[in-house]
Amino acid sequence: MRETLVEECDCDCHHPKKGSVSMHCFPCCDGQCRVCGKWWIGLAEHEKTHEVQKSTGYIVELEPGVWHADWSGDPGRTTKKEFAKVYRTESSASLAIKVARRFKSFVSAKIEQIEIPII
Repeated sequence: MRETLVEECDCDCHHPKKGSVSMHCFPCCDGQCRVCGKWWIGLAEHEKTHEVQKSTGYIVELEPGVWHADWSGDPGRTTKKEFAKVYRTESSASLAIKVARRFKSFVSAKIEQIEIPII
């Protein structure tokens, strides 16, 4: 079994010498890390070394198994939790419930706090 090579790419296309033109002409590496911005050979393995930072968000469950979604409707709804609209603050999620109740009572509506990864 081959060991995965993980090293920072140091070719001229990423680190041009003074006076040279910078062009990424060859597939010399696997790509640029979204976290640190460096170019890597073994990018997927390198990205696993970064600690995932998370933030707090809020989603609104309008009815059991039905979440508020970010598309048109009265209000927009989805049965897939992963498609629920994420609010940055609890007060904005609370306001979304108030707006939704203009269309239907949604007596069991509730706000759920979630963690979202920051990329």
